[in-house]
Amino acid sequence: MSIAEWDVFISYAREDEEAVARPLAELLRERGLRVWIDRAELRVGDSLRLRIDEGLANSRFGIVILSPAFLSKHWPIRELNGLVAREAGGEKVILPVWHCLDHAAVARHSPILADRLAVDTTMGLESAAAQICGAVIYASPAGRTQERVRRLILDLNRPDPEDRLSAADALARMGTVAIEAAHVLFQAAIREVDPDSRGALVKAVKSVGMPPPTLLMETLTEASPAARISAAKVLQELGPTAEPAISALVAALRDVEKDVQENSCLALAQIGWAAVPNLLAVLQAAPPLPSNVIKTLLLMKPIAGPPPPRVGAQIVDALLQALQNPDLGVRTSAAMGLAMRRLADARIVPALVAALSDACRTIRILAAVGLRRAGASAKDALPALTAALRDPDAEVRSTIEAAINEISKT
Repeated sequence: MSIAEWDVFISYAREDEEAVARPLAELLRERGLRVWIDRAELRVGDSLRLRIDEGLANSRFGIVILSPAFLSKHWPIRELNGLVAREAGGEKVILPVWHCLDHAAVARHSPILADRLAVDTTMGLESAAAQICGAVIYASPAGRTQERVRRLILDLNRPDPEDRLSAADALARMGTVAIEAAHVLFQAAIREVDPDSRGALVKAVKSVGMPPPTLLMETLTEASPAARISAAKVLQELGPTAEPAISALVAALRDVEKDVQENSCLALAQIGWAAVPNLLAVLQAAPPLPSNVIKTLLLMKPIAGPPPPRVGAQIVDALLQALQNPDLGVRTSAAMGLAMRRLADARIVPALVAALSDACRTIRILAAVGLRRAGASAKDALPALTAALRDPDAEVRSTIEAAINEISKT
């Protein structure tokens, strides 16, 4: 580790080494600070200014333990006063620690130090270490940013909607440096009933970043159906930003609440084609859940636009497989997908021709609709369509006639 990376150095009188200096250094290290402790004994005639200058050259902050032993040497105080005065406007900070001293004792030796904010060991070394650690962290730009984020997080829980709106706006402007607030923003958006505040919270989540996937999964498995529905709605509003929630939303397609399923479908469609691998994996899993998966895939094109070629081929594979499923709902969803999507795949027309003989009239109608939409590319299906005109259902026959006419024209 480079010597320039120390957070603090500690200067002290020899008499205070065991009682204060060493234990304080250890407590600061436990809190994550890098501590350089001066092991040399402070002797009469030594230059404290040179010692502290050396420490400040290698550290961000200097801790000076002021005690009766320190003050009994008298001469270091003059140099310390000079350092404190010289410090104004600089980056380095001297942090006094009072040990077995009161204000009057310090004032007698140094009015400058008496008026300076200091840490007092009468509150215990644990408290002293906590105060020093806070001062060191807050003094850095990153620390000040972190403190501001934490205060804004507190404002997100205030009862006044204006406070919540203002906090959300401020966090949105901070962007990804406020990622610490992501989980609170997301949970606040789920609870929010005021439309303006909710919109501001969603905007802030988009700006700072999504919370961890584990939290998203937990939110979508809340005991309260209303909370799960609200979570899915917020993810829907987040659109592509909610990509980390894909696995949680796919799992929510199994939810017992229909509204959770519906909003999860919409949220996945808003996320777009990035969700396709997870959805297709469900189709191949046991037990499968193709109906909601296929419904989600059908929603994607009007929302996310045409799929990339490779993704389009994967979707066709899934729909063709689902068209063979014994479950009527699955087959119907698959037939709708093949009928309504204009996908350039030579396998679709034969699959729709086969579906003309399905036991379900709705699937037969969808197959005819799909062939009609295929136009000239379905010309090889004309014999099968002509044979299907013997269908006992009038609506099926009417749809088949429309398909034959459309294909013949083109």
